[in-house]
Amino acid sequence: MTTVSARYETGLLHVERLLADPAARPSGAALVGALAVDLDGAVVVLGADGAVLARAGSAAGAHVARRFVTLDGSATGTASGAANGTATGSAERGLGEGQQDWSDWSVRVWPLAAGGGRSLVAARRRPWTSPIEATAGRAATIIATALLADENDIERERLAGGRRAVWRSVLQLLMTGQVAEAQRVAGALEPAILDTDRVRMHVLAGRPRDRNSLLGACETRLAGLAVCVSCPARSGHVIIIEPVHGAQPVRGIEPGSEGLAPVPAALAELTTGSATRRLGSSRCHPIAATAAGYVQAVGALAVAAVRPDRMADAEESTGLTDLLPAEAGGWASAVLAPLIAGDEDGTLRHTLAVALAFTRAEAAAILGVHRNTVHARLATAAHLLRVDLGRLPERAAIDLALRAQSGVGEASLPEVLSAPQLKIWAADLLDRLDGSVAPRGPARMRDLLRAFICADGGITVAAYAVGLSPNSASRWLVAAEAVGGLRLRHGYGGAHEVAVALAVDEGLPLLPGR
Repeated sequence: MTTVSARYETGLLHVERLLADPAARPSGAALVGALAVDLDGAVVVLGADGAVLARAGSAAGAHVARRFVTLDGSATGTASGAANGTATGSAERGLGEGQQDWSDWSVRVWPLAAGGGRSLVAARRRPWTSPIEATAGRAATIIATALLADENDIERERLAGGRRAVWRSVLQLLMTGQVAEAQRVAGALEPAILDTDRVRMHVLAGRPRDRNSLLGACETRLAGLAVCVSCPARSGHVIIIEPVHGAQPVRGIEPGSEGLAPVPAALAELTTGSATRRLGSSRCHPIAATAAGYVQAVGALAVAAVRPDRMADAEESTGLTDLLPAEAGGWASAVLAPLIAGDEDGTLRHTLAVALAFTRAEAAAILGVHRNTVHARLATAAHLLRVDLGRLPERAAIDLALRAQSGVGEASLPEVLSAPQLKIWAADLLDRLDGSVAPRGPARMRDLLRAFICADGGITVAAYAVGLSPNSASRWLVAAEAVGGLRLRHGYGGAHEVAVALAVDEGLPLLPGR
């Protein structure tokens, strides 16, 4: 029967097991731990200054190992001492002149040439045999290399983190319309990547725990082609800014075909590579309208959630903005005129565009400012526009005005909403949402949506208004989100489209008198 003592003299089983897989690269700390187990003792890696870089095993053994450090910080074991089965000591270290053992511990020291003055010290209570000592010496060399590789990985991650922080700043500058500043900062990392007048925004969503790996995959596939940023507001989202040069990329073809532009092709492959991912893409936008493009991409992402291929492109669909009549431009210009006059650098307008699509906390993260700053900007914008942004119908009207192209004319909002194409769009949307759940008594989905809009997004108030429990109302809204590809429950984004649809179809007032 093999004894425990004999087992430890036959080889470094745990170290060998870690090194057996050629595809895996064990960390230096893992190897130090495995060596301590195999030696049935303690292992300490010391820096040139005597600092402990890694340690594992018996605490008492580690204490003994650390005593093999001179007052000036250099490791004291010598090559000759190791070869003879001893480690030399000195009175300065409290070990006694020439003493070979310390409190029944036998110590070995290996200088780690790859570590720049480092040493590996191993202590065990059993005597050292020649085979185990030679094998441990070889393991020490491997550990030195592994520790350096770990440190290089940490440094690369630090540099990559700094680079990603700069790209996030570029995104936030673009979100607030500071194009020249964003281009200047981006040029320091990737010359000319944003020297363009137009961009397309993409949002690739995955599991929150996979965000870093997904971002890394995007960075690798799109290096030099696009800017990839981890979304500051939504864990699991990666934002991609695709510069568009010349003709607009070809759309509506299968991923991998020759006509698909490189960025959309790569993103399509990344999306289809995992069932947990989905992709939303915007249309081409002026680079100064990056925020609008991002909002559009997020809207497409909601649509992608209900599609079999989990991808949606705003370029391939007709939305509310496309159906607005020409008169909408004149109405929008009149409504937004006070805001434009009081917003010299466009900050209020860009903030408003983002804050109407996301919660205040999300908008603050996306814009890179404090929530109080977002609140102050919105208060100023609301004062200039003479609206109450706490009211969902009024938010929906301002959102609609921001979507419309500027123009001339004196049409009122009811006149804009009377366009035949909007009548068809509103009826279709509300009918689809009505069909998402079976009516309960006299209550239909449309009734809940109307109450939800009038309650400014308050689910509980809306539920009681139509005779439902809050839990039932929440489930109904979830069903409507799935059918319509809309975000409803937080009261922004998709809820604005529903408010407009109710205004078109039923005359729900949005901005009375305007």
